[in-house]
Amino acid sequence: MKQQVPELLWTQPAWLEQAAAWIRAELDRQGIRVLGPIEQPHIRPWSTVLRAPTSDGDVYFKAVPSLLKHEVAITEALARWRPDCIPHIRAADSDRGWIRV
Repeated sequence: MKQQVPELLWTQPAWLEQAAAWIRAELDRQGIRVLGPIEQPHIRPWSTVLRAPTSDGDVYFKAVPSLLKHEVAITEALARWRPDCIPHIRAADSDRGWIRV
């Protein structure tokens, strides 16, 4: 008997639409245009990554589940303390566990 695997939040169309809308809104706020489709090259139970081609080059978005959303605050702190070691955080939503670099 085949075991049922629960569907991951980030594979659901409504979630993907919400994430893409946030990415576009944050880019628009910074005067950056999306030039093509937003792709999802990384899907794991503990996170997903989206990539958007833009007028400023590719930008990346990472989402983690609510259990791990503290990662956003940690990443922001590390970016302040060691900007030479962490990608520049262009937008973050710690309530949702979302980061855009």
